[in-house]
Amino acid sequence: MTLDPQAEAFIASMSAVERPAWQDVGPEAAREAFTGMGQIFGIGPPVHRVENLVIPENIRVRLYRPSDRPDLPAILWFHGGGWVMGDLDTHDAMCRRLTVAADAVVISVDYPLAPEHRFPSAAESCFAALQYFSDHASDHGLDVTRLFVGGDSAGGHLAASVSAVARRRGGPLVCGQILVYPVVSPNFDTKSYLRCAEGYGLTRADMRWFWDCYVDAIQNDDTWPIDLLQMDVAGMPPTFLITAQYDVLCDEGTNLASAMESADVDVTHSHFMGTLHGFVHFAACFDNHQQAIDEIGEFVRQRCP
Repeated sequence: MTLDPQAEAFIASMSAVERPAWQDVGPEAAREAFTGMGQIFGIGPPVHRVENLVIPENIRVRLYRPSDRPDLPAILWFHGGGWVMGDLDTHDAMCRRLTVAADAVVISVDYPLAPEHRFPSAAESCFAALQYFSDHASDHGLDVTRLFVGGDSAGGHLAASVSAVARRRGGPLVCGQILVYPVVSPNFDTKSYLRCAEGYGLTRADMRWFWDCYVDAIQNDDTWPIDLLQMDVAGMPPTFLITAQYDVLCDEGTNLASAMESADVDVTHSHFMGTLHGFVHFAACFDNHQQAIDEIGEFVRQRCP
C-alpha cells in the first residue's frame, strides 16, 4: 500500500518547514522544537479531573480521571520522544484520549531525560512510579489488580522494560502492556530502517542519535533490557502492540510481536497501513489516530470486567 493522503500531506508540511535534524540542534533545542509542535498534537477531550502530583524520588506525574468511581483500572503512560524529548504537556491530549477510550485513570510519568540522565535512569523512574502506585493504589482510587503500563515510541521501550523487570522481581503485577510503535532494538539495518531511512518523519539518523544519547553500551545488563529482542519474553503480560507501515521501527515492533506469539504471550498486533511513526500522537494530522486509541481502549476494557 502506498502512503495515505494524510501521511503525504504531513510529509509535505514537514518538508516545507525545513526543520533541522534533531541531532544537529542538540537536546535543549530539540526539546523546545518538539514542545513547539503542540498544534499537531491536537486538543484532547475533557476528563472528569486532572491531578498533578510529585511522588517519591521527586517524580512528577499527572493523573487523568474518567470519574470518581473507586477501584478504577489505571494505565501508567511513558511518553515518546527518543528518551530525549517530551514531557507531561506534550502528551496531555493523547493521555486525555486514552482516559476516555479506556475508562481508566491514565498516569503520565515525567521521567528524567537523556543525555543528562542516561540509561537506566528513565527506566528506573518508570519502575518506581509503577511500584508507588501499586503500593498506594487504594490511596488514589485504583484497583491494584488492574494496573497497565504503556508508551509510545521510546516510551514503549520503557513500558516493555518495566514489565520485564517486574516479572523478574516478582512484582508489581502488570495486568497488560500497550506498546505504540515501540523502540525495540538498536539494529539499524532492518528492512524498514533501510526502506524508511529518510523522508518519512522519523529517520534512521534520528534513531541513531537517540540511542547514542540514551545508552553507553548496546548490551543488556543483568537488570534492565536494552535490546528487547534479546530478552526472554515468556511470561510477559497481555500485550497490545501497534506498528505503522512507513516507520523505521515497523520491523522491530513486528518482530517483537512474533517473538511473543512464539512464547505463547497473549499479544494483539495492530498494523496500520499507509501511515507514519507518530500518527497516534499527531492527532491533528491523522484521522486514524482515533481508531488506534479506540483499539487500545477496547484492549483495556476487555481485561477490566
